[in-house]
Amino acid sequence: MLTESTILSQPTATRELHKFGGSSLADPICFQRVISILTEFSTSDDLIVVSAAGDTTNRLLAWLDTRIEHPDLAEQQLTQLYEFQKGLIEQLLPIEQAKDLTTRLQSDITELKSYQNRALSESKTATIIGFGECWSVRLLSALLNVNQLPATTLDSRLFLRAEKAVQPEVNRGLSWPLLMEQLTQHHGHRIVITGFMAQNQAGETVLLGRNGSDYSATVIGALAEVLKVTIWSDVAGVFSADPRKVNDACLLPLLRLDEANELARLGAPVLHHRTLQPIAQSTTDLMLRSSHRPNVGSTKIERILASGCGAKIVTALNNIAVIDIQIPESHDFAHNKIELEQLLAHHQLSPLVLHTDEQQQVISVAYKQDLMANVHDIIVKSSIDGEVSIKEQCDLIAIVGAGVSKNEHHCHFFYQQLAQESVDFIAMSETELSLIAVLSTSDTDRLVSHIHSAVFQATAD
Repeated sequence: MLTESTILSQPTATRELHKFGGSSLADPICFQRVISILTEFSTSDDLIVVSAAGDTTNRLLAWLDTRIEHPDLAEQQLTQLYEFQKGLIEQLLPIEQAKDLTTRLQSDITELKSYQNRALSESKTATIIGFGECWSVRLLSALLNVNQLPATTLDSRLFLRAEKAVQPEVNRGLSWPLLMEQLTQHHGHRIVITGFMAQNQAGETVLLGRNGSDYSATVIGALAEVLKVTIWSDVAGVFSADPRKVNDACLLPLLRLDEANELARLGAPVLHHRTLQPIAQSTTDLMLRSSHRPNVGSTKIERILASGCGAKIVTALNNIAVIDIQIPESHDFAHNKIELEQLLAHHQLSPLVLHTDEQQQVISVAYKQDLMANVHDIIVKSSIDGEVSIKEQCDLIAIVGAGVSKNEHHCHFFYQQLAQESVDFIAMSETELSLIAVLSTSDTDRLVSHIHSAVFQATAD
């Protein structure tokens, strides 16, 4: 068994990690583009973490939903999934290599068919959902070898350890020596690793949640002490607003780690806050780049905590849920607020925003819709005093940046643009990195565009 002192004495200074999401592997052209990127930007000992190709994971989830009650539809879905994966293999690989991967794919599809009318455990369901990552790893590794870039495959379940939870956390103490053992076996080869999956102490597959591939990539990068993790996706990095909705949104070449974490915490799709945790706790750098246009620019996430001067980004999140807790007048409001914060922290369920109205004795917490039911159950079962209610289909709009709370002009323009809207409440984040509004109904695209113009025109002036 390798010891920590042995590993730390081994040179790892040149190794990097590249993460490719589903949109970067959506079709044969995308796969070929990834090969070009790895030819130019990677070296022989680099690590490569991949997601399932295109919408493969969604297809597997759809099959799981229909396989018992609608077997004919389920069979059709499996056939379509097989044809999609087979098409990727046959269009990308020479006949002999394609034959091997197609045979393995057929075996997997046969296994899936055997579950058509059976009740499945949570672990087996997780294993099925992870098939897409396994298929991507096989194909990309084979394609790298065909292109004279020696590569091997590695299933992340061989070394990542995590227990089941609402948002599973990788146990780095258990995972580190297992990863080191794997890395010593594959010197001189790019190692293509499945994202999204870990294994618990019982040997069961544990999925790391949506955006789990990015999280697993930064965890693996931190454990392997790589110089840099580059997340390649369909966007070049972090923009001042969603460039698909705001024409004059600009790419930010540098972003502070705390600003990036706040943006991710508020649900921006380009980042997930769990992705940033391993980066914050390591010396590894993080870069965001576009696999579709690798030379158009990038965003580097910096660790510096220099003083900021205001908003850098306007962001929005639709269809959130707000949980209101009405504390009885006879009960201690401050005590219940502290107890709620501790409860949510214990379950690693930090809210998008927490707002208190002491006059009305109401505590409000906002979450993405997919977390709402879990949070509601946890609060109801706790000892917190109060009547709990849920308000769904709300929207969130925020301006993010170090120093935003101290920038009077930016705050003024934010409030001004929201003056005629149905605002439930506006709150400053505890870190003072964002000013957040929760609205009952809104045209968020219009509001983001107007706020972006007002705030950044003011900055330009």
